[in-house]
Amino acid sequence: MGSSLVRTDESEVLIEEDLKTYLLTRYENANLTKTEAQSIILQLKTLSSADLYESNKKIMQWLADGFILKREDRSQKDIHISLIDYAGLDRQRQSENLDIIAAEPTAQYPPYLVALRIKPSHYWNIFVRLLRKAGCWVSC
Repeated sequence: MGSSLVRTDESEVLIEEDLKTYLLTRYENANLTKTEAQSIILQLKTLSSADLYESNKKIMQWLADGFILKREDRSQKDIHISLIDYAGLDRQRQSENLDIIAAEPTAQYPPYLVALRIKPSHYWNIFVRLLRKAGCWVSC
């Protein structure tokens, strides 16, 4: 499938025409203009290559969460743009035959900590405070 894509420049990552078509089709009801679609593509293309980490972080955020597009016509509402169409994904992902893999066994916390509703992330802080209060704290 990837080998069948027609690209004028092999170094170009975006397939601009496909992205533009997707944006104009997906946001047709919101009256997305060609200029606005082109400005989205321009934003993607002009991410700084000087700070690759920040650029990658930004594009991954846009892919995962989308972003708000400020309209060129200020009288229209801003649009939440999703670069990936997740519609129908839940239906595709549901399966009766999924393996369940646990990274580690479920921790069994003492009943008194569960009853007090203490968050597991706070256990160490509580432990250290108890040791200090008892005078048993030895610094390493």
